[in-house]
Amino acid sequence: MAQVVHAAGESASPMPPSGTHAVVLGVPDERSLLRVADKLARRGIAFNLICESDPPWRNAAMAIGLPPTRDRRAINRVLGRLPLLE
Repeated sequence: MAQVVHAAGESASPMPPSGTHAVVLGVPDERSLLRVADKLARRGIAFNLICESDPPWRNAAMAIGLPPTRDRRAINRVLGRLPLLE
């Protein structure tokens, strides 16, 4: 979970606007995460793909972060079916 929140922070750099919330959604595996990244890219939605830099998961895609936005409709088309993690 910490990696996902890290992705949100990377995406909102340098500092997210006041009132910004991190929403954590789940995917079952790296392949699914890469499919989400591909869908976001094809729709022109800005995102950051976070990959692990240390072994044993070096270069593995671990999370996607999106910058704060008010355009929920576009994002919801890609992320709307992913489960919310608590």
